[in-house]
Amino acid sequence: MGSTRIVDSVEEASPSGIAAAIARLITSGELAPGERLPTVRDLAAELGVSPATVSHAWQAMSAVGLITSHGRSGTFVRRGDTAWIPQHSLGLAGHVETTRLDLSRGTPDPLLLPQIGRALGRVAERAETASYHDEPDIPELTAILRAAWPYPTQALTVVNGAMDAFSRALETIVRFGDKIVIEEPGFPPFLDLLEMVGATPIPVALDERGVRPDSLAAALTQAPVAMLIQPRAQNPTGVSMDPERAEELARVIRLSRQGSGVIVLEDDHSGSITMAPDVSLGQWLPEQVLHVRSFSKSHVTYVAASRG
Repeated sequence: MGSTRIVDSVEEASPSGIAAAIARLITSGELAPGERLPTVRDLAAELGVSPATVSHAWQAMSAVGLITSHGRSGTFVRRGDTAWIPQHSLGLAGHVETTRLDLSRGTPDPLLLPQIGRALGRVAERAETASYHDEPDIPELTAILRAAWPYPTQALTVVNGAMDAFSRALETIVRFGDKIVIEEPGFPPFLDLLEMVGATPIPVALDERGVRPDSLAAALTQAPVAMLIQPRAQNPTGVSMDPERAEELARVIRLSRQGSGVIVLEDDHSGSITMAPDVSLGQWLPEQVLHVRSFSKSHVTYVAASRG
C-alpha cells in the first residue's frame, strides 16, 4: 500500500506516535488484516525521521500482535488466523497423531494424580471475606505454604498461573530495551514474554546441574536487570539444580559489580510433583528473589480432567 494514509495519521513522529497512529488505522479497519505496510526506509523518508525511529515503532506493534514480519516479503497487518502464534511456540501448537500422553507439554498423566475434589469443595466456606480490608487467607493453608517454601519469605501472593506471575513481574521491573538473563535452551513462552515487554535476552549455558556459574558471570557484565530461570525440571532439558550450585550462583551474583540490582525470577513449574530436592537462590539472596511455584500440574490438571 502507499504510505499516504499512515503519514497523514501520524500526529507525533516518534516511535510511540507512529505506532499509535498505525494501531488506530488497524483497529478502525482502514488497514485490513494481511495488508502490506510500507518499508521502514520509505516511511522514515516520508516522515522525515531516522529508520531506527520507525523500526522501534514496528517492534512495539509486533510485540503486541498488531503486525507481523515475513522477512524480505515485507511487514503485514496480522491476520486473524494461526499466524498470530509466536515463532517460539509454533512447534508446540499441537501434534498430528493421537498419543497416549503428549510429553512436549510437560504435564503429568492425570490418572497418576490424587483426587482432591472433596478437599477443594470445602475451600469456598473458608475463603470468603466480608470486607476488602480483610486478609483473604486461610491460616492453615498459609502455614502449609510457608512451611513448604524453600526459604523464609516476606509475603505470599496467589495469581492466575505461573505465566501470569512472570508477566506481572516483568511488566513491573523491566523497561523497553532492558536485558534479561535466560537459560539456553529455554522455555519458549519466556522468550515471548520478553518480546512483549521489549526486553533483550542474554542466554546463559547449562550443564547437568543447571546454569553454569562462569556463563552467569559473563552475562552479569552486560548489566541485566533480571534473571529468569527454572531451578528444577528445567524445560526443555529436564536438569535440576542442586543446593551447592544454587549457592554458587548466588555467590556469583553477590560478588558481581552489577549483581546487586538483579532480580532473580524462579519458575518452580512442577512444584510438589518434582522428584528433585527443593532449591532456591532465595536462601542466600532473599531480597532479590521472586520464587514462583505452580500447582497447576499437581492440582488443576486433575480437576480439569475429572470435570471432562
